[in-house]
Amino acid sequence: MQAATSLQDSLGEHPQKLSDNIAVWSEMKDLMVKYNCLSLGEGAPNLMPPQFLIDDMTAAMQAGHNQYTRTFGVPALVNKIAAVYGPKLGREINAMKEVLVTQGANGALCAFINAFCNKGEQVVSFEPMFPLYLDHAEFCGGSMLGVPLNLVDGIWKFDPEQLRAALSKPTSKVFVFNTPHNPTGKVFTVEEMQQISDILDDCPHVLVLSDEVYDFATFDGRTHTSFATVGNNWDRTISIFSGGKLFNATGWKIGWTIGPEKLIHHGCIIANTVFYCFNTPGQVAVATSLDRHEKPGYNEAGNSFVEDTRALFESNRDFLKQSLTEMAMPWTPVLVEGGYFLMADITACVDLIPEKYKTTHEYEPEDGRAPIAKYRLNMPDGRIPLDLAFCRWMAIEKGVTMMPNSFFYHKSSPTMNDQYVRLAICKDRQSTEAAAARLRTALD
Repeated sequence: MQAATSLQDSLGEHPQKLSDNIAVWSEMKDLMVKYNCLSLGEGAPNLMPPQFLIDDMTAAMQAGHNQYTRTFGVPALVNKIAAVYGPKLGREINAMKEVLVTQGANGALCAFINAFCNKGEQVVSFEPMFPLYLDHAEFCGGSMLGVPLNLVDGIWKFDPEQLRAALSKPTSKVFVFNTPHNPTGKVFTVEEMQQISDILDDCPHVLVLSDEVYDFATFDGRTHTSFATVGNNWDRTISIFSGGKLFNATGWKIGWTIGPEKLIHHGCIIANTVFYCFNTPGQVAVATSLDRHEKPGYNEAGNSFVEDTRALFESNRDFLKQSLTEMAMPWTPVLVEGGYFLMADITACVDLIPEKYKTTHEYEPEDGRAPIAKYRLNMPDGRIPLDLAFCRWMAIEKGVTMMPNSFFYHKSSPTMNDQYVRLAICKDRQSTEAAAARLRTALD
């Protein structure tokens, strides 16, 4: 046997994960920096956390909460989560056995997908989907099985029989459910959740991860319903929440999960291995602040912090929707019911996109600077996705970044759709208006 000539030669093509392509948001971030773009791409608010949380963080550090802590969550935080979310879930929560604090909601996905999905097995989710669902499925040696959401008369809908076929497979082990949904902005109705629950009754081998990180951001008077409260879903569901999303502090990386002890236990084993513990002062601060985010009196109008945030995002949605409709660019905004994002149909823009963006991944102008790393995705027919070409054009020549919908599918998905782009509505109003102003001149 011939010896490997280098470390790289001795490694397999990919270290466990099945794809080493960079994420498109990495490309868009690099474009933003290199070409001085305004960002409507990444789902990270450019807003400050509430002052009470900042004060609580400072107090926690000054009080000495700066070292390792309980692996599964600071006791004060798990107790506060149980107290705040028990009424939301309609049950008494055992803080020490039914709550796991994770390194962000992504840490929860990592812990539970790795705990329940093994090599050769599948994770099921509606597509388009948050791409890290796929990454974690691949990381544990599994694969993604997508069930399409289709836009029908302006509403994102799924085919129950397609979902049943996917979940009924013996190798399907985890169903990741997301409401409000990223990227579409769909808020699933209780009737739809009951329909899904009825299907799961016939699939007792499937764990549900209910990604509810945008639970506070529902629009037009809609309210959030946790999947675990519908039917008998509690017994098969891990509910995932995000303190980072809730408090406009995504860099703090504090999330939490709630579910039956027998399920939480398995996630704890992986969490103990992967991140052990994290951000002790941040956990203490969130514990102090968590029951204050819904208290009236945060702003001069008397609203709570979360009402203030929701109102801003809803107003941004309405502003961007109106702005896109009035622009010369022939794109069409899609109904958004909740979350951080607005989708727009760019089908009519295909002939406006310069050919270089549609025909090659090497689209940057030669200006003496090093080219950025590219997200190299092609559609099943070999062409560059329309939405990716559009986003690159907007960044390079119009100075605004956004995200292509095709990124939100697994790469061999037969239903991959490249007709939409995703724009963030979770920014401050000044940034949102500035980006819209640039887009208004896109066809000048």
